[in-house]
Amino acid sequence: MGYAGRHDGAAHIEAEGRELLPPSLLEPRRRSEKALLAVIQQAYGEGVSTRRVDDLVKALGCEGISKSQVSRICRGLDEVVEKFLSRPLDGGPYAYLWLDALTQKVREDGRIVNVSVVVGTAVNTEGKRESVGLDVGTSEDGAFWLSFLRSLVARGLTGVALVISDAHQGLRDAIATVFGGACGSAAARTL
Repeated sequence: MGYAGRHDGAAHIEAEGRELLPPSLLEPRRRSEKALLAVIQQAYGEGVSTRRVDDLVKALGCEGISKSQVSRICRGLDEVVEKFLSRPLDGGPYAYLWLDALTQKVREDGRIVNVSVVVGTAVNTEGKRESVGLDVGTSEDGAFWLSFLRSLVARGLTGVALVISDAHQGLRDAIATVFGGACGSAAARTL
């Protein structure tokens, strides 16, 4: 039995010319490494400083991690999120659209500020809920909502007959501008 390396970074174990373990079981990033990457990305995404991420990694029994390593690891997460948020919306028409926003505290330029996180969820042609959009802005004003809704339409959101949302005037105006009179709007209460 022996170890044979490949130029593509994968590995496999052979015995008398037969592969005993598939390369997927020995790929460069094993489950534990992927779990560690997920912990680092989650901590960073939650606003934990890179110094504290380093402390966390050390507490998990690893050597530690530099700021540049954290940034590189999280850049991969940014790419996945960007791909998801810019994907075409081809599951429509989407008859129902739920819009919601929440205020979150984030670290920006070394200080804590409030931002609005807006989320759009729609029902696709299969009758399943689908996250169609997410954006972050400094406020929930009409211009921000208008930009958000136009971005959804530009990506393929069609067929909206009913929007369920809060009754903020700026949001209501944006809904009327983007979807016109053919679209009803219902105010939802947060319980």
